[in-house]
Order: sequence, then structure tokens, then C-alpha cells
Amino acid sequence: MTNTTARLPFITLDELKRRGMRRVCGGCVACCYVIEVGELGKPFRTPCPHAIPGEGCAIWGGPGGPDGEPKTCKVYRCAWAMGFGEERDRPDRSGVLVDLRVPSMVSTDQPRLYAIGIREGDERTPKARQAMTNIAQDTGHAVHLADRMMNVLEVIGG
Repeated sequence: MTNTTARLPFITLDELKRRGMRRVCGGCVACCYVIEVGELGKPFRTPCPHAIPGEGCAIWGGPGGPDGEPKTCKVYRCAWAMGFGEERDRPDRSGVLVDLRVPSMVSTDQPRLYAIGIREGDERTPKARQAMTNIAQDTGHAVHLADRMMNVLEVIGG
């Protein structure tokens, strides 16, 4: 059963961009493996050395207090943290991070929801597919399953 408090018949992409944190990340560090963090020189799709699997970030809320984390990390929200999908769809449990982003740096396309496997092949598991389906249903937008180069492999839901 999908989380009914998060279910919406349709949410605009602008509203998705404005939506804040609705869930606590806890020990999930999936975004630490996926997003680019310029302040740390961490490229896209590489593990962050500050990520402690099962515990969280050694910087975010760690030494230096709540202002110790890079701004990129402070403002980042995956679709699950925004309240979409079910509890079991948390990225570290499902193996997939659903992210709102522009298709490429030079693109004029509208932002989309992209699903990116935490580790190679994670995005092809049944629990990852279920998480993508749940988030597509909750947001009313298709989730674009992407490879490591951000090429769309499949469009789910929407």
C-alpha cells in the first residue's frame, strides 16, 4: 500500500523543486554515491569519503555542527526524502535514487525525475523497479531510468 499522505493526483515539477524534506534520511547515504558535490571536488557517480553506510554523513550534523556540511548536501532532496514512495523505497533499501534534475547541463529540456542505481545493476532489481513505480504513481510523473552516462534506458509510469 502506498503512503497515502504523500499521494497526489499530480504535482507540478515546479512544486517538486520547492518541496522540502518530508522524511529523515537516517543511515541512508545513497545520494553520497550519486550526486556531484562541487565543494568537495566529488564527481557525479563516485562515492563520497564522508559517507558512513548505515549511519549517515560524517560532515552533515557531525563535527562542525549542522552548518558543517557542503551547501549542495544541505539543500539536496531525493524523491523519497520529499515524501514520495513507501518506507521500503528508501534509496539504500531499494538500490535506486530517484532524483529531479535537468537532463543535461546544456539542455533546455524541462527537469525530469531520473532513477539512478546506487551501484552498477541496482536499478534492475525488482525492489528498485517497485520503488520507481511507486514514486511515479505518487508524483504523477514518469521516472526515467538512466545509465551511468544519464542516457535514458526506460521510462516508468507517468
